[in-house]
Amino acid sequence: MQMQREKEAREHEFRLKQLELGVIKASDPKIGLDTGGFDVSKHVKFVPKFQEDNVEKFFNHFEKLGEQLKWPRDKWSILIQSNFTGKAQEVYSALSIEDSMDYDKVKKAILQAYELVPEAYRQKFRKYRKADTQTYVEFAYQKERHFDRWCASKKVSTFDTLRQLMLVEEFKRCVNDDIKTHLEENKADKLSEVANLADQYALTHKFSKVGQTQNKGQFNRPNKKYGNSSGTTSNSGSQSGSISPTNSGKKQPDSSRQKNDQVSSNKAAFKDISCGFCHKKGHTMANCFTLAKLKETETASNALANVENSSEVVVTLRPNSNDKIKEEYLPFVSEGFISLDGNSAHPPVKIKILRDTGATQSLLLDGVLPLSDSTSTGANVLIQGVECGFISVPLHKINLKSDLVSGSVIVGVRPTLPVKGVSLLLGNDLAGGKVVANAILQINHVIITTQSN
Repeated sequence: MQMQREKEAREHEFRLKQLELGVIKASDPKIGLDTGGFDVSKHVKFVPKFQEDNVEKFFNHFEKLGEQLKWPRDKWSILIQSNFTGKAQEVYSALSIEDSMDYDKVKKAILQAYELVPEAYRQKFRKYRKADTQTYVEFAYQKERHFDRWCASKKVSTFDTLRQLMLVEEFKRCVNDDIKTHLEENKADKLSEVANLADQYALTHKFSKVGQTQNKGQFNRPNKKYGNSSGTTSNSGSQSGSISPTNSGKKQPDSSRQKNDQVSSNKAAFKDISCGFCHKKGHTMANCFTLAKLKETETASNALANVENSSEVVVTLRPNSNDKIKEEYLPFVSEGFISLDGNSAHPPVKIKILRDTGATQSLLLDGVLPLSDSTSTGANVLIQGVECGFISVPLHKINLKSDLVSGSVIVGVRPTLPVKGVSLLLGNDLAGGKVVANAILQINHVIITTQSN
């Protein structure tokens, strides 16, 4: 087996050398590479430049040229490999000899290497908005392009698969976050499968809904008073497996053994589950006390909006500067000014900036500036935090003046920031390698005079 693998590796390396020789010959007009009557050296110069940021556009351009110039399809892989760079070059080198000669297999492998997850394509399609600089024709083209990419990533090719795609998306939109996360993890594509998964999850986690009808958003702990696994009371006022008052005010006691068994089953059920936010056992993320407190804190730190009347809304902007900044952050905190790009009517706002060397995307606190569709770039970016979850953040264009960065910049906008007291997290996308402003060395000249005797 070892000898066979070494033989295949040598053959693969030999084939790659042959292809490299073809590129060398193609670049030298004195040397011709003749493959079955087709001179590659005369046509390789027409192959478009490979673009890693727009792979689909490259393949579409190449295929149009191939049809127009009537290139033999079995020679397309030889022509196209000469311009591969980066990840595409690595993927092509990893293919077998047979697959590297098949254009369709080469294209499929490279597209898969650069392909985003279907959820990212869906969010781009749903959240894409027209920019002020776009015509409606351009906007329609981009919207259609995002939709086609989403459908391609989900392998939608028939009306039935498209119908299932729309129904599944609408179904996920109507369920709570816990069930939606469970469905995303199982990657079901049919409505019937999604519904069955949701029912199974709801039955398994039925006890997590205790008290949510009356105290939505509050943290509820398991209690002895819950008689059944769901902890809910029927419309008649009675409760299965517990002592409940009837309409006449009399109590109907069950056997203590049955009640103890049901309470024990509730405790065992709570012990088996864990929270997706704090990772502690005994509750789900919907009932997480830590998450509820965090949301209350975030709500209190948001910008304030005051409505004077039904026809006019006056927004009072307040930078997040009243909160005290932790001492650990102070060496990396500076002051600066931000304003709307190209809008001299709105005065600059003084803010506090935290230089975050662990961030690749700069983030601005929502409410510091009166952002609108005119400041929006029409694009969103996916960011990932320490909890390893993804959040889609809209991008806006503003003016920034600070010691590290000054000029027109593009930042993401979030309703809250993880660090209180600052209004802008300055990431590596804008500051680059700068961490703190360059220190200014001040030299004081001292003149010493002496008096002779």
